[in-house]
Amino acid sequence: MLLAGLLATVSVAPVAAVVVPAPALVQAQGLSDTHVEVLWSPVAGALSYDVYRGVDHVGVAVTSTLFEDTGLTGATSYSYTVTATTGGGTSAPSATATATTQIDPDTTAPTFNAGSLTTSNVTSDSVTLTWPHAIDNVGVVGFRILRGEDPASPVDIATVDVGLTYTASSLKAGTAYTFEVQAIDAADNASAPLSVAVSTPAATDMAPNQVSGPSIRVTPFSDTRMDITWGIPASDATHSPAVGYQILRNSSLIGEVDEPASPWFSDTGLTATTTYTYTIVALSSAGNAATPSAAKNGTTLAANTVKIVRGPYVEWITADSARVAWWTNIASPAVVDYGTTGLTSSASDATAVQEHVILLAGLSAGTAYQYTVGDGTVASSVAHFSTAAAPGTSFSFDAMGDYGAGSVGQTQNAGRIAGDTASFVQTLGDNIYSEAKDPNFSTTYSEVDGHFFKQMQPVFSAKGLFTANGNKEYYGHGAWFKLIWAPNNEKWYSYDWGDAHIVVLDSSQPFDASSAQYAWAQADLTAHQSATWRIVVIQDPPYSSTSSASSAEGVQQALVPLFEAQHVQLVLSGNSHNYERSFPLIGGAPAAGGVTYIVSGNGGNGHNPFTIAEPAWSAFRDATDYGYLHISVSPTAISLTEISAADGSTLDSAIIQSGTPATYHALSAPVRIVDSRVALGLATKLTNGTPKSFQVTGTAGIPTGATAITGNLTVTA
Repeated sequence: MLLAGLLATVSVAPVAAVVVPAPALVQAQGLSDTHVEVLWSPVAGALSYDVYRGVDHVGVAVTSTLFEDTGLTGATSYSYTVTATTGGGTSAPSATATATTQIDPDTTAPTFNAGSLTTSNVTSDSVTLTWPHAIDNVGVVGFRILRGEDPASPVDIATVDVGLTYTASSLKAGTAYTFEVQAIDAADNASAPLSVAVSTPAATDMAPNQVSGPSIRVTPFSDTRMDITWGIPASDATHSPAVGYQILRNSSLIGEVDEPASPWFSDTGLTATTTYTYTIVALSSAGNAATPSAAKNGTTLAANTVKIVRGPYVEWITADSARVAWWTNIASPAVVDYGTTGLTSSASDATAVQEHVILLAGLSAGTAYQYTVGDGTVASSVAHFSTAAAPGTSFSFDAMGDYGAGSVGQTQNAGRIAGDTASFVQTLGDNIYSEAKDPNFSTTYSEVDGHFFKQMQPVFSAKGLFTANGNKEYYGHGAWFKLIWAPNNEKWYSYDWGDAHIVVLDSSQPFDASSAQYAWAQADLTAHQSATWRIVVIQDPPYSSTSSASSAEGVQQALVPLFEAQHVQLVLSGNSHNYERSFPLIGGAPAAGGVTYIVSGNGGNGHNPFTIAEPAWSAFRDATDYGYLHISVSPTAISLTEISAADGSTLDSAIIQSGTPATYHALSAPVRIVDSRVALGLATKLTNGTPKSFQVTGTAGIPTGATAITGNLTVTA
């Protein structure tokens, strides 16, 4: 039997090709003469990425979103593209990112002039060290002090930047010490040490006060480490100062901390999910022991528990992108969930590391975002940041310098900044005292933890962060630059926000007219003359009346003419631990349309009193309050308000108008000018018969029938 078949036509729909997106944004930075760092925004579902330097395939099947390209040539421009590979294929190349490596590094160490390290004023618990001047081909940024209790080798105890002397206090009586001093430069080159031996005389004293139980914090870092911190007990008529501390775990001595080291200790090698009991015993110079502190308990984490121990914090924010960073106690993947009205988007990196950074792209300008970070299981509390405001939009930011000392003033400032309306905080240098050291993140609680993240985390959780470097950032063997994710080379850079172009310079790096930094600043400012506002940040102040030597002469000579030529309106600095605002200046003299210089170095690390009379260029100064500067920027004006850390009151205020020419009034008859400051209990700026230029604001204290003047007023005899 034969079966006849039917011929049929079957249509098969074509399968749509899977289009794999390339990374939306790639950023490249020349961080040294041989090193470019490339970071890109994650692609959902990516299994790996490939990195191309020009046509060279330099990163093959990279699983992270961060690539370090090394072995490069100094002062050379490189271009990078990145492709993403998913289960559906490989993307087209991303847009190109370019970076230029830095010039060849300084490898010449400072040297001391003829002379030696000498001692004087030796007591049972202190000694004064004095050393000769040092020279360097670029510049000395500080002197590292090392101390050893014989026969132990000397270890770093402090770094100082002012003067050629240091008083080593909190020493043990009847003890032989060896001290060394090294001169260091910004490239972390150190001179050969000068050395001296000294013995403190024996003495008798009293036991210190007991370490306060409530001041002790026992915090689990991991399954094998606990961090213990405590407060320093005060001395009084019946109790000597503490010069050291014994740390006891379960009643057994496990370590000692000698001042000037900070009062914390990391206990390692522990067992997971185990409770330990700690007490602290303060010791006097003569070795008398205080009553042991009250016991504090702590339990280590379970094995492999991920904990966010630093951050999160958001840097390098633009109108459409931001870098989100944080640290975990152990290596883990990275996940950022974010959105405007909820956590509706996600970006991730599956590579397990301890220091995390995720580049968010495709954001909207002038928009508030909320976000969390974690590993996909563990997540932080919800934090916030805002993208850069669009041109024509008003915004505000905060500025603060010389703050990272773990003080009450720093903590108060951080709380007020976290709660105000500013979009971001711009630091003015000296972010961590005393040395920005971070010797081993995995094993040791450091100044980075105890003087920076602990106090500033409320700020980081509320707004973005832009940092300027001070000399302290160069004292920690490069640790600071492992923490930050600033633009360009992380030393000098610029960014745009609203109608402002903000330039951040580094006064610890060469900035004379022949330097790479000067050439960059000149080109950058020239390229942004169309911006309504040009604001410069640099730690060393061109104008400071703390002392006859506190104005940075090098900045005055090299950069002030540049600022004036490039129509900069505002320069923000720190370094002097006080607050001071100048009149608008041209050539160092008050003049309409000049540059206003502000020192806001009262962030929390003590105060520098003013030791000279207030100069004619100084409009306001204060050396008794901790505070920060709140800066509101609109298309037509910059409003400056210095805010007290203690109570939030206004310490000083001023307004810079955009493009407002000086106004002159011809007077047909003598007039009486009343300074409204007098009615407010402030010192008058007027002196009979003496020419004076100053800024006046507000109407308080103006007599009935008088005309209130707001703006820059010049009075001549």
